[in-house]
Amino acid sequence: MEDIRGNDLYPSDHIGCTIASYTESRLDNLLVEGDKEIYADTFDMDMLLERTAKGLGPASVVCYSRRASGRQCFVKYSGSASRNPLTGDVDAFGIETEYNAEMVRSVMNEKILARQYDMVTYLVSGYYGVTIGDAANITRGSLFPKKRDGVYMEYINEQVLPAVVKDERETAAKALSLETIADNLATQESYSVDVTCGIGGEIYNKRFAFYAVDREKEFYILLKSDVTDLLREQRERNELLANALSEAEQANAAKTSFLSSMSHEIRTPMNAIIGLNSIALSEPDIPASTRDHLEKIGASARHLLSLINDILDMSRIESGRMTIRHEEFSFREMLEQINTMISGQCQDKGLTYDCHIIGSVEDYYIGDDMKLKQVIINILGNAVKFTPEGGTVTFLVEPVSQFEDKATMRFIMKDTGIGMDKSYLPRIFDAFSQEDSGKANNYGSTGLGMAITKNIVEMMNGNITVESEKGVGSTFTVTLTLKRSDKKAREHADLRPQDLHVLIIDDDPVACEHAKLVLEEVGIVSDSCYSGKEALEMLRLAHARREA
Repeated sequence: MEDIRGNDLYPSDHIGCTIASYTESRLDNLLVEGDKEIYADTFDMDMLLERTAKGLGPASVVCYSRRASGRQCFVKYSGSASRNPLTGDVDAFGIETEYNAEMVRSVMNEKILARQYDMVTYLVSGYYGVTIGDAANITRGSLFPKKRDGVYMEYINEQVLPAVVKDERETAAKALSLETIADNLATQESYSVDVTCGIGGEIYNKRFAFYAVDREKEFYILLKSDVTDLLREQRERNELLANALSEAEQANAAKTSFLSSMSHEIRTPMNAIIGLNSIALSEPDIPASTRDHLEKIGASARHLLSLINDILDMSRIESGRMTIRHEEFSFREMLEQINTMISGQCQDKGLTYDCHIIGSVEDYYIGDDMKLKQVIINILGNAVKFTPEGGTVTFLVEPVSQFEDKATMRFIMKDTGIGMDKSYLPRIFDAFSQEDSGKANNYGSTGLGMAITKNIVEMMNGNITVESEKGVGSTFTVTLTLKRSDKKAREHADLRPQDLHVLIIDDDPVACEHAKLVLEEVGIVSDSCYSGKEALEMLRLAHARREA
């Protein structure tokens, strides 16, 4: 040995050592059975000289070795030998390179790629060359090239397109052409084509995936795979998901229908209970204990009715049966109704109630005043509920902008109540959502109020936001657009109760009796009937009498 360079050298590796000792140290540290024989045969001096004479270049072999430091790794050994023409001596030259990373890449290429793709091919200047793949490994539905290298379009025209089902053949021919591949890979990293093939009387789905290596030289990689099982599994999963979705929708529709029907049926007798309870409370000289019982019955009945109304509203929203009206309404009358209700609640609880209109509002707008009133009363009602005695509830109405026949309004509802934790605010509009901490747990509800409110606001193409701080209070802001109306407020002649004659129509006799008693309380005369047909007949007779 005349020169040795490198790291992790064996003790025999020094200038002056013999080739025999150099080789022996390598053989002693080869760890895999059979590698010693392969190493010895590969680097036999006569074999190396013969390779050089034939112009074959250096010989090489990869073996698992223990290095001089004791570390184990793959090593690629390369060597060559030639005879010096001047001295007749044999000059040998060898290189050893750690090969762990290359082994990983090789295994990935040979094992992992081969499992995922039945063919890995390069394309350059219209020619292909198979680098990974073996026709013998494809037992069914093979489109493997008859030659491992050749003209790409000959392979496509002679083997691929004849197998493609007829109605896809023309599309596949264009999609797999070199021009289309180049056009797609000019702007993107990959391009894939799925084709349906009939091979051996069976249908297969094949995928051709192309990747750009060098666009300028038109050097591409083609990965071909059979995706028949994959697509079948996807179709089966999609079918299962579709069936599950259909069953869930049917179950949800049945649940919604049941809740809607039951809520409506329960609400009718609940209204009668509340009304009759109110009439009973108005009776003079009832005992104090009886009055206390009636007041508790009324409070419980009203609470139950509010829960029923929430469930009914939510079921209507979920089933798509809740609609938004577009009718002319008196804006000031709507505000007066809201203020009358909320100011009464605040007075009963010892709260201060303020309502302010900032700017100028018109007398009439076009929209759904019932739904808008429901939204505002729901928010203000919660403000009253969650504000302790001595607190303040504020209602601000502010015109934001006007454009042509549209007017955008902002409604701000503030309170100085218990407030909410900031972590709860993102969930406040979720159905059945209730804050888990603080005094809020002491106030019973379905947890549907805010969800219904948000849905109604969004159905009116509006927006609702909330700000709150624990122990400080909450502020809800509703912004929505109403259509403007040219109608102006006018004075109406005062009507006396005795001037009215009301027809009550309900299929529930108790409800009719309740309504009749309420009207009589204020001096209004009424008649009742139990069907629409009977009501029309009564109206016809009344009209005939008036004309006579």
